[in-house]
Amino acid sequence: PIISTTSAPTCSPDLTTYSISVSVSTGTLTSTEGTVVNTSGNDWTISGVTSGNNIVLTVTNGTTSCENTLNVTAPDCSCPPVDEPVADNGDQEYCAGQSIPTISVLVNSGETVDWYSSASGGIALSIGSLSYQPASLGSGSTTFYAESRNITTACRSSTRRAVSITQNALPEAPTVSDVEYCENDTASALTAS
Repeated sequence: PIISTTSAPTCSPDLTTYSISVSVSTGTLTSTEGTVVNTSGNDWTISGVTSGNNIVLTVTNGTTSCENTLNVTAPDCSCPPVDEPVADNGDQEYCAGQSIPTISVLVNSGETVDWYSSASGGIALSIGSLSYQPASLGSGSTTFYAESRNITTACRSSTRRAVSITQNALPEAPTVSDVEYCENDTASALTAS
């Protein structure tokens, strides 16, 4: 029997598997991996093949026991580049005692953001949100890092966007000098430092 491809190997939307369609002149088709379905007559589809795995398709003529094989090379289902998030409202500042501001970023359609405390690695502080508001912060500046993630493929940006929140200390209360004056005199001005 003769076997030929009718569509090239195609990656699934989540990039974890691929599928291929073939046509045979006669016989039954088997595969070393994946789900084989006879779609109509001599047309077959093999789906659910693990990304990166090559397969061998075998068509067997039931009457003569003759067979033919086709080696299929797995397509490249690796992640396409994902853009780093773009700062939305930029770095934020606030005074001690006030509410901690929310930082936010923008990403492409079909993407979301995971927030980290480091430029690479680490455990996410927040998952799947374009904005982040820490529960508490110390004095000074704290930097957070936003990483883009494709919702369908789980592919991630190779770099993270740094966004900082700075807590400014409150100024100390001024020192005021007392002023004394006699009745019916003009008092001198109060001064503070």
